[in-house]
Amino acid sequence: MGILSIQQRLYPLLEGGFYTWDIVENTFWADRRYAKIMGVDYSDVDQGLPAESFLETVHQDDRAGVIERMKMTAINRQPFETTYGVKREDTFALVKDYGQCMRSVDGYATLFTGIVFEVLGQNQTRRPATRTTWISNAGLQETRCSSANALMRNEPSATY
Repeated sequence: MGILSIQQRLYPLLEGGFYTWDIVENTFWADRRYAKIMGVDYSDVDQGLPAESFLETVHQDDRAGVIERMKMTAINRQPFETTYGVKREDTFALVKDYGQCMRSVDGYATLFTGIVFEVLGQNQTRRPATRTTWISNAGLQETRCSSANALMRNEPSATY
């Protein structure tokens, strides 16, 4: 029963999609499960894409909150944990994202890595693309940013 118990606890982890973002090079990679959850082409994320392409899949009502959480993770070393909608063809799915920012020996943010899970259960339907509100990132100040790369530079002069 001990091994079965461990397998049962690890099963949800196997349902997640892993990703890594090289902040310095602004290149984003992910596995097949991530591509399926996020509704993107695996061959694109396998070869690496600019981080901005990831943000394009995030529902517009959630984008500012996701960017703010990423900023807090990179600058203030807080763990990344948020829930947001992602566009899949003509629908949106709700996902939960956990991540952490790795740093160089000089303390600069270098890699952002994490795992994303689909929140909706098998018996629930996805919302239509016209939905205007999703899970609120309560308490987070809305921050605008010209690019995710500028966001993570840890420079006071970066425009948010």
